[in-house]
Amino acid sequence: MRKQHKKLVVILLIGLISGIAVKWNSIEDYWLLSRRFEKPEDRNGAWEQDLNYLKSDYLRVCRSFGKNASEEFYSEVDFILNSINTLTDNQILVKLIHAVALADDAHTNVKYKFLPKAGIRMAWFEEGLYVIKTSSSYNDHLGNRINRVNGLAIDAIRTALYDYIPGNDYNKKQSLSGLIIRPDFWNGISTTYNSDYLIVEMVDSTGMMQIDTIGIETITSTLINLYWDNLPDTVFIKYKKPFDNLPLYLSSPYKAALYQSLTDKSIYILVNSSSNKGIDLKEFAKTLKDELDSEVYENIIYDIRLNSGGSYNLSRKIEDLIINEIAESAGHLYLITGNQTASSAINSAATLKHHLGEHMTIAGEPVGDNLIFWAEPKIFRLPNSGLQISAPIYQHDLQNDRFIPFKTNWGNLFWSFASGGLDVDVPVEVSIHDYINYEDPVMARVLELIENENDK
Repeated sequence: MRKQHKKLVVILLIGLISGIAVKWNSIEDYWLLSRRFEKPEDRNGAWEQDLNYLKSDYLRVCRSFGKNASEEFYSEVDFILNSINTLTDNQILVKLIHAVALADDAHTNVKYKFLPKAGIRMAWFEEGLYVIKTSSSYNDHLGNRINRVNGLAIDAIRTALYDYIPGNDYNKKQSLSGLIIRPDFWNGISTTYNSDYLIVEMVDSTGMMQIDTIGIETITSTLINLYWDNLPDTVFIKYKKPFDNLPLYLSSPYKAALYQSLTDKSIYILVNSSSNKGIDLKEFAKTLKDELDSEVYENIIYDIRLNSGGSYNLSRKIEDLIINEIAESAGHLYLITGNQTASSAINSAATLKHHLGEHMTIAGEPVGDNLIFWAEPKIFRLPNSGLQISAPIYQHDLQNDRFIPFKTNWGNLFWSFASGGLDVDVPVEVSIHDYINYEDPVMARVLELIENENDK
């Protein structure tokens, strides 16, 4: 009895100390993020104030930098401070993007989405990088494959720009398509690139080469989204077909989730956002529970390829329902992931892998982040430029069953995320042909696996 009492006292003390430490960190972060500054006299003074604030306080809030990365970060910020007179605003911005990317964590980044974009949008397919949307001025380029941008071939662009994008190679690849369409970013790399336009070399569907100067233009559309990141900016409008024919994973772009019974034994569940986008996920989980209670599903297809994150607490009930249903039916889960699967969506995948193991098959493409990453970012705002820089404060370990006090997210202590790895069992990429023709090769492959299993 005494041993139990001692153990309880130790647990309570650890909890009390941890609570005090977490509260103290929150107070310190609030003070650092709420600092007020006198208005500088000129442009150089404004940048000097911003950079000194970044140098003195950013890494006191942001905890994702290792020792070597911290030293490199300070060195780069010092270089910018000493070069303000000779650097343009765009050059300073790009160097800051690079300095922050040294953390090599996808949640640690400069928010550069305010930079104007050229009048095209690009996305990756099995065959390469393609134009998926344009302003009306460049409508003839829809569906073209990108060969070069500003004279650089795609492989050379990867080599040149990957250092500005943190995270694993899949996150770098996906983020690249949104970075290279910003002329200001190119101009920040070198003033030889114009800040008002891009020079883009493309190949059309007949194999003809096209070169055009693409200026900055706003793209608007009321059409339904047809691509991974679920934003209105990425609509493929050249091939106008009835939306009734859309594959399931594209059929609910403005809702976080849906489910559909496929056969008496199979059900498809889509969660394309871990946030209450157009639907309350807790209410969705209740409806899904009623469905799972009414039927015994031996095959569950859980599609999170579009899910770039949100709050794991909102989707956790859905994962619990899936785990219980597979256990009761002695069935199998087919998890569909993609390069856009990130943040809390990877937590979901890790939870399922931990509990279901060999009763789960992953199909599609690899997830878009490492299995050990930092998250729960606070926003560090520079007072004059207004640049917002994310500063993650907790680490998530979705690889191992490991919890480090004051470092690992507390969810690792209460929930099981030890996946051991999320390698794709059945690799399937979407081609430009699939995209144009509203086909889903990943779903087709999963249904084929289910049919083959049923035939045994």
